[in-house]
Amino acid sequence: MPQQCSLTLSLLGQRRSSALWDTLRTGLPVNFDNDISAISAREYPWLQLVADFSTADQLSTPRLHAWQVLHDPASDLAVSPAFLSLSADSVLAGQPVVLKLDIFNIGLARADSVRITFSESAPGSDEKLFSRVTLPGSLAADQKLTIDQLYTPAGKPGSRLLTIRVDGDNRINELSESNNTVTTRVQVVADTLQPQIEITFDGRTITPGDWVAAQPLIRARLIDDSPLSVADTLQINLLIDGLRVPFSGENGVQLLAPPDTLAIALLQHRPLLRAGEHSLEILFTDASGNINNTRIDFSVAAGLELQRVMNYPNPLSDHTDFTFLLTRPAEVRLRIYTVNGRLIRLLEAGSLGAGFNRLFWDGRDGDGDLIANGVYLYRVEARSGSEHAEVVEKCIIMR
Repeated sequence: MPQQCSLTLSLLGQRRSSALWDTLRTGLPVNFDNDISAISAREYPWLQLVADFSTADQLSTPRLHAWQVLHDPASDLAVSPAFLSLSADSVLAGQPVVLKLDIFNIGLARADSVRITFSESAPGSDEKLFSRVTLPGSLAADQKLTIDQLYTPAGKPGSRLLTIRVDGDNRINELSESNNTVTTRVQVVADTLQPQIEITFDGRTITPGDWVAAQPLIRARLIDDSPLSVADTLQINLLIDGLRVPFSGENGVQLLAPPDTLAIALLQHRPLLRAGEHSLEILFTDASGNINNTRIDFSVAAGLELQRVMNYPNPLSDHTDFTFLLTRPAEVRLRIYTVNGRLIRLLEAGSLGAGFNRLFWDGRDGDGDLIANGVYLYRVEARSGSEHAEVVEKCIIMR
């Protein structure tokens, strides 16, 4: 450079927050060796080096042959909608969706401890974070990494905007940060199906008016199309004879884990009932607001009785079912006699529950031989503690 000419250098930085350029240093010498690592890359991701040439005699012209800046290379993390896929884009509330995303490093240096955030927002609501992930190890230059993220929508039906940000807090210095965010949408559809309630007494499904034990084990399977579990007992009301049974206390209703994949909850209650007529009512509201109100009437007997004793078919050719009602749980046996009183078969039923019961007979005697045609008597005996009941009926074999 001619002696009559001079050159001064200035260093400018572009603010991340406003995109305005600030003068960081001025009056730098021509051949300067200056460490600028103290300048925050998060605050000033882009720098400019400005040369100001001047001449004293207005006759000499300075010329710049070359200049360079020595620096460490930077990474550049990138995501794109083309490399984001969903297991489903339309689901019920509570039905999980798997997001699969490819993350690329198109920069010149490896990126360490990359943080990824996943958030959701519905129309008219603020963005809500639902997951934060830090990639294990580092992502080398010109490499990619595929990650899977589970998303389970909740709340009201409608569109959900999912936003994925890579290095959203700008911890990593990159060549560009305009490619660090990707969005997609998931439609949450309404669950309009009524939930189902399956009730058993001591493991049995009863019909209206059936007899049950004085202290039955009542269980109710709650079945719903929505995969959302029952998180609040306010969704459920169990009433005995019109009175709500609380979920607290030693004799309260128990809310148990689902017994199978179809059910979303299991209710259990063992009341102590007086003799007479009773009702059980269960009101259940699922996560989408659909309601099921199930009621069943039943009776508790003051003592042990055998009712509606019969067999079908009658006459029988090779087999028959003996059916009867028990007013209380009891040990039951059935004896089959000839009309002359000779015992030809004993059927031990064991312990049976209150209500309707069925006992199968193959039409054979105790030795396994088929019984001849004719009229036979059978006696059903039930015993519960000191109580005893029996009924005698007849059946006909006609082959």
